Amino acid sequence: MKVAIVGADGRYWRPEDVPFVKALIRYILKAMDADVLISGRCPLGGVDVWAEEVADEMGLEKLIFPPEGRGWRYYHERNLKIARECDVIFDIEPEDRRGNSGGAWTARQAAKMGKLAIKVIVGNGYVAFKRMKAT
Repeated sequence: MKVAIVGADGRYWRPEDVPFVKALIRYILKAMDADVLISGRCPLGGVDVWAEEVADEMGLEKLIFPPEGRGWRYYHERNLKIARECDVIFDIEPEDRRGNSGGAWTARQAAKMGKLAIKVIVGNGYVAFKRMKAT
């Protein structure tokens, strides 16, 4: 199973969130019986980079699509590669994240391709999972 994990970059997380988000990523990869992690190696850190670290700890194969430059053109291409390659995608975001994120856009593209796309909201003391629709 090729599991994509994307989400908010490091600017949107508090330092105390990092161990919890990494544990959540580990849980998702185990629950999905992942063979391969797919992610985008955001240059600003956060979920993409933590997912790679967890995959390394778990000995999983990785398929990483770093952006080839800065700006939406490069992120758009990278995000479409992630959506095409995955079997399932999880977009992990903090509850107070406002607006549309690149992770949410990528998950919606995967949903449009008929893949399971799950938004994961991490709040203060809770986690919510929501299936994303192809809108």
